[in-house]
Amino acid sequence: MLFFTIWPMALAAIFMVVIPLCATGIIKSNRFVGIRWPVLRASEEAWQRGHRAAIPATFVGGILSIAVGIGLSFVPNSGALAPLGAFAFLLIGFGVASARAQKAAA
Repeated sequence: MLFFTIWPMALAAIFMVVIPLCATGIIKSNRFVGIRWPVLRASEEAWQRGHRAAIPATFVGGILSIAVGIGLSFVPNSGALAPLGAFAFLLIGFGVASARAQKAAA
């Protein structure tokens, strides 16, 4: 079960690094990395503005994903709660971040 708990937490950590790099312009608009809504890829300014708006939600979702994954791993007989909790907060955080990015870039 530990593997299934680690990968959502690892993805959360990766998102917490990549989104600010996109916001600062270190990672330019591309087809592979970052939030790739067409509105964000319209210009470099929209790309950076959208990713800047996504940073708070990305960090909140990432920190909650990691905290829940670690916290529930130590609960006896928790079964699949740790990976499901970590994955749920990963999806919620990145979903909110994506929506905020699209709204800011429009």
